[in-house]
Amino acid sequence: MPYVCRTKDRDTARTLRDAKLDTRNSRLRLKARREPYWRSISEGLAVGYRRGAKGGTWIARHYSTEHGRRYQAIGATDDIADPDGQHVLSFAQAQEAARAWFADLARRDRGEAMVGSYTVRECINEYVAWLEAHRKTGADRALPR
Repeated sequence: MPYVCRTKDRDTARTLRDAKLDTRNSRLRLKARREPYWRSISEGLAVGYRRGAKGGTWIARHYSTEHGRRYQAIGATDDIADPDGQHVLSFAQAQEAARAWFADLARRDRGEAMVGSYTVRECINEYVAWLEAHRKTGADRALPR
């Protein structure tokens, strides 16, 4: 099933390639420095790699004229440990995490940030709305609310 709660109307973006950041071997050849090695994802959006003594860190950067630069550490790199998708991230997983943070920033900037717990009812309502918008047959659209 292609729907996951809180992802309505969001298609998966293409994972970008970067010879310096794609693999752990290429990242280990980079010099350790304070300024991250940045890879632009889109205008004003970037993922950065900062190499440290005990592995690296992925950082997301968002820039807009309204809010200026905003940064978020999104996880450890897979320089030492294998990626698990939550705490230790590959370059592709770091891009996904950065896009999720960018989407959250956009919701907050529009004043749509949810306050409190996300309930099962809200998830089901979003799911039903997604089904109604994306299914093609009449039987699929006739769902009880």
